[in-house]
Amino acid sequence: TIFVIAITLVLLIADAREEYLASLEHPTWGRKICSAIGYTLRPMIIYTFIAVIERRKWHLLVLRLITVVNFVLEVSSIWTGIVFFYHDDNNHFGRGPLGYLAFIVSAIYLIYGLLITTKTLGKGKKESALLFTSFIFGTLGAILEHETDINLLNLSILLSYLLYYMYIFIQRTREYTDQQKEVIRNQNNMLLTSQITPHFMFNALGTIRALCDVDAKLAGKTIEDFSAYLRGNIDSISYKEPIPFNRELSHAKAYAQIEMLRFDYITVSYEIEDENFKLPALTVQPLVENAIKHGVRSKDEGHITVRTRLEGDYHVLEVEDDGVGFDLSQINKDDGRAHVGFTNVKERIEKMMKGSLKVESEMGVGTKIIIKIPAK
Repeated sequence: TIFVIAITLVLLIADAREEYLASLEHPTWGRKICSAIGYTLRPMIIYTFIAVIERRKWHLLVLRLITVVNFVLEVSSIWTGIVFFYHDDNNHFGRGPLGYLAFIVSAIYLIYGLLITTKTLGKGKKESALLFTSFIFGTLGAILEHETDINLLNLSILLSYLLYYMYIFIQRTREYTDQQKEVIRNQNNMLLTSQITPHFMFNALGTIRALCDVDAKLAGKTIEDFSAYLRGNIDSISYKEPIPFNRELSHAKAYAQIEMLRFDYITVSYEIEDENFKLPALTVQPLVENAIKHGVRSKDEGHITVRTRLEGDYHVLEVEDDGVGFDLSQINKDDGRAHVGFTNVKERIEKMMKGSLKVESEMGVGTKIIIKIPAK
């Protein structure tokens, strides 16, 4: 964009200077140079915008070669007159054997751009009409500028390709947004797969079966927790937008309750001061699971705290344990499962909430996960 603006400004200045020099009695080197600039830069501007949407490198190579040839011939015309010249007696403009070279090159670029647009966007789209109009306007401006005394070519280039750039920007933004949505959807599915493991399900069912013989009421409550846990994981697939914190917290509590029955030396507490915010589904529960599996479960006793608070312009969520801790340099060097909660949650917090996730850990002391989400 900066490049197009720069060369368009040079083009405007050169044209203004050429208009002044045309009023003199005899041609000057300045007028010849200004003319060469004009015939060189106009096709170059059109090529620049084609390069934005053309992905085939060899096509661009051919177009670039045409641009270079046009540049060489236009500049050489200052001395040879092969494209243009000025009569010495009256300073009138004249065309050489290749007098319409710049217009032929521009026409090739315009037609090529229309073909790319038609192929890329298809038919029946409102945006296509805007793009076609910009090309037509640019071509019409070139015709008017050279068939009448009205100088509209530069104005047509600026306006038509301003519209063109706006459309390309919108298209690229949409493509990026769609890509990010697909990334988040894949991350959710991957995280869901990592959470619902046969190992945990078998252990949970085994715990429920054992409770049936000693405490039927607690067994019933555990079945409710297990159902809530499974439902929360499955429902997360359909959650394309952030969900209320309380819903995510309930899911994490259901999981933690089952684990505390299996490992009676583990406790989980909740210090909730701020709950009026949203976050991606499967955020808290994976962090609690990591804290249990890789933090406190290997110790004789362990405690996990989930806390929230409003701190300035941020909703702060912390999951802290007093477990074994780990080396932060190894967080991305495991087998892909040990810290899947960290990496997936971090990416979704950053992309969906424009927030941040920070890990603090010390060997033998414990680990703290700090999530900050901007308060809107």
